[in-house]
Amino acid sequence: MKKLCIIGVGGTATDLLSLVETLNPTLPTAERWECIGFLDDNPALKNGSFHGFPVLGALSDAALVDQDVFFAFTIGSPRTAGKREKILRKTEIGRQRFPSFVHPQAAVPAGWRPGHGTLISPGVVVSRSAVIGDFVVVLPNSVVSHDSRVGGFSCLATGVCVSGGVTIGEDAYIGANAALRDGVCVGKGVLVGLGSAVVSDIEDGLVVCGVPAKPLAGRNQL
Repeated sequence: MKKLCIIGVGGTATDLLSLVETLNPTLPTAERWECIGFLDDNPALKNGSFHGFPVLGALSDAALVDQDVFFAFTIGSPRTAGKREKILRKTEIGRQRFPSFVHPQAAVPAGWRPGHGTLISPGVVVSRSAVIGDFVVVLPNSVVSHDSRVGGFSCLATGVCVSGGVTIGEDAYIGANAALRDGVCVGKGVLVGLGSAVVSDIEDGLVVCGVPAKPLAGRNQL
């Protein structure tokens, strides 16, 4: 079995554990995953556990983990929009140690492969011509349509609809049940509030919400 250390304690980590439990029976024994524990910077978790697995240390302790261990990066929430890449840099771990995980119940084209460290949840639909970058999280029942591009470190929450020809910049966060009209460009580090309808381009770093989505004064308004 392959050993896996998960970076980040929270809901996405819980989803990944469920994904691995579902995925393992479909794999040869040597290719199955064994979770050895978590890394997280929350001091309240020090020497604790999560779902029965130990919290091994902080993100900066990743370099101390055995070289034969792989990693998954599950830190991702509205608060981390525009920050996920910077957070991961703390680990100083090369991308080759971050496999991608695709749930068996996701609808992806035959032979399609996401980027390093990307997590594809059950019920997700990805079109053949869609491109998904490294360290992207796509939560259940989201759709990424034809000719769309999702930049690295971005997160699509549950039930997001990305129409055809959409471009999502790096490190963006698209809230649950948001819809993006065909052809729009969502900039780097953008935060789209849940249930929003994005019908026009969004500049880098903005927080938008509503139907249609409009900029807000600050992130704390979501």
